Amino acid sequence: YFAVQTLAGCVDTIDTTVTIFDPPTPNFSIQSACEGDSVYFTNLSTVNAFPIDSYTWDVQNNQSVDYTSWDVAHLYPVYDIYAVKLELTDTYGCVDSLIKIVDVHPLPVADFAAPGVCFGDQTLFYDSSEVVNGNVIDWLWVLNGGGDTLSGETPSFTFSQDGFHTVTLIVTTDSGCVDQVTKNVQVYELPSANFTSNAACEDESMAFTQMATTPFGVVDQWSWNFGNNTSSSSNPLNAFSAPGTHEVQLAIETNLGCKDTIQKTVRVYPLPSAFFTWDNNVFGGNDRSVQDESNSVQITPG
Repeated sequence: YFAVQTLAGCVDTIDTTVTIFDPPTPNFSIQSACEGDSVYFTNLSTVNAFPIDSYTWDVQNNQSVDYTSWDVAHLYPVYDIYAVKLELTDTYGCVDSLIKIVDVHPLPVADFAAPGVCFGDQTLFYDSSEVVNGNVIDWLWVLNGGGDTLSGETPSFTFSQDGFHTVTLIVTTDSGCVDQVTKNVQVYELPSANFTSNAACEDESMAFTQMATTPFGVVDQWSWNFGNNTSSSSNPLNAFSAPGTHEVQLAIETNLGCKDTIQKTVRVYPLPSAFFTWDNNVFGGNDRSVQDESNSVQITPG
């Protein structure tokens, strides 16, 4: 309705119909992503009065058009919070827009430590992974080329062979971001205990010489058990009061904590029994006859 009036008081009116069209309704979904991954924006916009003629995306919040396609995939190289704007224009020229927030999550930094151990001992794994925002919630440890797997933050494992073993740790955050690291862990070969000893008679000191070898570290501890005595010297002496065979045990340990034990049989020889007799029926001027009657137990050396 529209009315006009002149200065003389004359009036005229007109009635007309005005149509107001609804613009298109913008909408889109966002797939969560981690830094370095593409974020996918799925267009869910709907048509109202007229077909949609153009789509413009500003995904970097810099007031410029980055994409003009229906759906968009954009890679954010750095984690941050970004405002994303979708603007629609229909064929009649009606315009509407929508802004949503996308959170690009940081990647974790996977890391761990696993000190070297001796063969037969458990290797302990200590996770030291970090993430700027959020938390690491899952740990997958891959050992022996994938033949064995472990879970948890600080697991343990006993390797069936010495040497170097490749271990991969894969960590996942509460935002689903993943990182991995691969390291070599070492299992030390065990030392080899050995010793020699000299021949000795009962109540005489027998000398023991340690002959241990080790491929890693140095042997720095010796524990001898002679049955009648003990010693922590590297090359001790020990006397046995009884002849015959005796079991001697040597346990060694390296500066890396690796151990070995050996037991050998040593032989102690009996002392001979000295004795002699002489002939009392000797006339003057004649030699006195002396007979050696000493005896000893005959033992084959070894």
